[in-house]
Amino acid sequence: MTTGHLLGELVTAQAAAAPETVAVEMERGERLTFGTLDKRSNRLGRALVAMGIEPGQRVALLCCENHPGDLMVAYVGVQKAGAISVVLPPAAATDDLAGVLRLTAPKLVIACSEGLEAWNATKVPARVVGDAPDVVWWKALELKHPPDPFQVPGRPDEIAEVIVEPGPDGSWTTEELTHTRVLELVAASKEGAPPPGFWGWSKRLSVEQTLIDVAASGLERD
Repeated sequence: MTTGHLLGELVTAQAAAAPETVAVEMERGERLTFGTLDKRSNRLGRALVAMGIEPGQRVALLCCENHPGDLMVAYVGVQKAGAISVVLPPAAATDDLAGVLRLTAPKLVIACSEGLEAWNATKVPARVVGDAPDVVWWKALELKHPPDPFQVPGRPDEIAEVIVEPGPDGSWTTEELTHTRVLELVAASKEGAPPPGFWGWSKRLSVEQTLIDVAASGLERD
């Protein structure tokens, strides 16, 4: 593996260099710094491994736009665990969401309270870590593990994210992106349109340009 070519490693490097730099700025004025993002994603990555999540398994993220910081933590934490992020829109119609869950077949679903409600409506059986009293509260789960740097070894050519998009006939399609491709798309988005998948969504959620610069710098370390 070439150091610096996994997103989790880049986040950790940025946190070490400038921990107070803002990674995500939320509409209500709340901010998630790289230091906090790195620590929380390290904790979550460890928690996922402790739960039995293995490299290459898919973990669905069902988190709405009201929780951009938590979504970013989950996205990075899943990849630090060596797993594959599958970002799902909780606002999708129940039938559509049920179809997407069956199509992507995640080993685990991480959900905010709104996402948990959307998942419950689908009646699709799944192992869920959610933000509600009747399931494991995933932000509390983080606190059971240490925040120091954590990254399951991986290679840049391994799958990092699965994009789920509606096809022309109304059915859902998936596309797998490697770590290298994710970083290329993020770097390219600095000059053009937001990339597909999580990064396109996260850019609309006010992810700071700094994170895009960090991803771009990773491609220059080869």
